[in-house]
Order: sequence, then structure tokens, then C-alpha cells
Amino acid sequence: MPANPDRPAFTSTSATIVNREAGGIAGVREVLDRTTRLSVWTFPFAATNRVAARLMTTAATYILADHRSVYIGESGKCGRRLLEHAADSNKQFARDVYVVSAFDPEWFDKTSAVQLQHRLIHSAKSAGLMEVRLGANPQDLLLPRWLAGSNNGMFDAVPRLLFDAGLRAFDSNCDSQIMPTIAAPGSGPYSDAEVGDNDDNGSMEIATTAPPDVEEFELNYFDLWARGYQFGDRFVVAAGSDFHNVENNSVREIIKIRRRALLDKGVLKSIRGVEDRRRFMVAIAFPSKAIAAKICCGAHVDSSKWQPVQVRRPILLTA
Repeated sequence: MPANPDRPAFTSTSATIVNREAGGIAGVREVLDRTTRLSVWTFPFAATNRVAARLMTTAATYILADHRSVYIGESGKCGRRLLEHAADSNKQFARDVYVVSAFDPEWFDKTSAVQLQHRLIHSAKSAGLMEVRLGANPQDLLLPRWLAGSNNGMFDAVPRLLFDAGLRAFDSNCDSQIMPTIAAPGSGPYSDAEVGDNDDNGSMEIATTAPPDVEEFELNYFDLWARGYQFGDRFVVAAGSDFHNVENNSVREIIKIRRRALLDKGVLKSIRGVEDRRRFMVAIAFPSKAIAAKICCGAHVDSSKWQPVQVRRPILLTA
């Protein structure tokens, strides 16, 4: 059944045209709807440098996506913006690109792109099928009545075209691909130290890169060794940090699921002669400092287990 049954279904027959000018199946496609004059270009994120040239002056709303999350943006010069994203390390999660525009630029301008971005972000959050990665706050523009009515009617077809192009952020016959969550008790013997520590939502990112000049934290839990740092809304645990193999009885099911996911991904290395821990082979970005602590420790601990690394006098070798 549709994931969003509240959205009104189309009452008339519609036809979508898929044009594969270069052949192949998963390569560049243009998905068309002649009735609404809308066009969706979709292509692998890895092909951005090759495809962006034809979209340099195109006003569009675009979506970067992997199988679990989406980033929804807009630009009056979409091709140039996509090239910037292709060079941005924070956008390397993407596997596919979807560009929504129209046959005639007079039917879809910068204002239309901004309005559609706001609408799609709201729709993706409401559907709850994929995590919505946020950049700048989307604008809800106050448009003239005649323009608002025209755009809203045209935009009704966008989720259908995106579904036909392969995106499952708005409608799907499958379950949500966001990591499942389990509600935490309102009170109990294991209360967290700060607001937000009970929130186990958000995805983990594997093999992230470290920015310069960040404040480092070290894990204070038994004799585990781990280093981490805050980067934007993520807390990154550095490669070489310890992962406790032992789980105590306080660990929630969602944390167990996340720990198993890391084991399945093969990013944790066994240590010869040591049974109770493994080692992170790459840096891992977690949704919060508290979640990082729980997963590393295998216990229902809070973010206070991360302590600032004490500044030590540097040692100079002169010989």
C-alpha cells in the first residue's frame, strides 16, 4: 500500500516517457510528462562532471540520494551547483542525482525551484521513508495567487515522476529505510546527562575525513582507548579507536542493531591476543556524541564519557 495514503491519488490516466539517449539501464535518463511540461533528469552521482554541462543555466530543484537518505536543494544554475557538490566531501554519500525542471524555462524559474524545494522537504519528512539531510533552511515564498496556483498544480505530479525515475523518498511499497528506533523510557536508572542523548535517530557515516583544527575528545570508560571530535551535527570517532565487544544488560536494541551493522560492514578489526575489543579501521561519523559513546562502550552511557584531550607540552626532538 502507498506509504503516504493521505496524498490524493491521481484520478486520471497519466503517461510517463523515459528517454535513455545513451542506452544502458542505470545511466543518464530523462523522465518526461508532456501534460505538466515537467522533466526529471536522473543520473549516477559519479557522472555529475559529465552531465552538469547541459544543466549550467537550468533553474531546478535537485535531489542527491543514496538508498537511505536524501539531500534536496535548489539553484538557478543547477549544473554549476551540482559541480560544487561533486567536489564537496559532505556530499559523497550520494549515489544518484534527480533534477526537476521543465521543458520551457518560463514555466520553471528560480522562484519555482525554491518553492518546490520547500514542498519536497516537507513531503519527504512526512513520508518518513528516508532520512532528510538538511542544509540551509528551505524558504516558503509568498507568491502571487496566480503563480502559486499554477505551480502547485504542476508540482502535484513531481512525486510521481520521481518515483518513475527510481526515487523512493515520497512513495514506496517497501518499509522505511531509516534505521528503526525504539522509544526510550521517560525515567529509569540510566538517565542521560544532556538533552538529546535519548535520541538514537540519524545515520552513521563510514570512512569520513577529519577537518583541521578541531577539539579532540578521548573516551573515559574502563581502559578503552578512543578519540573523537565534533564536526557539524555529527560526532566522528577516529580510526584506531577501540570498540568494546562486550554488551551489558542496559544496551537498547537500537544500539545493538547499530553495533551489528558495523560488524557486518567489516570496518572493525580483531586485535591479536585481545578478546574484549576490536579496532575501528576507518573514521565513523555518528549522529551524536552520546550515540558514539553507547556504541563504542557497549553500554547505556552518556556523552560525558567523552572528555576533552588534555593539552600536553609538545616534545621537540633535536637529534
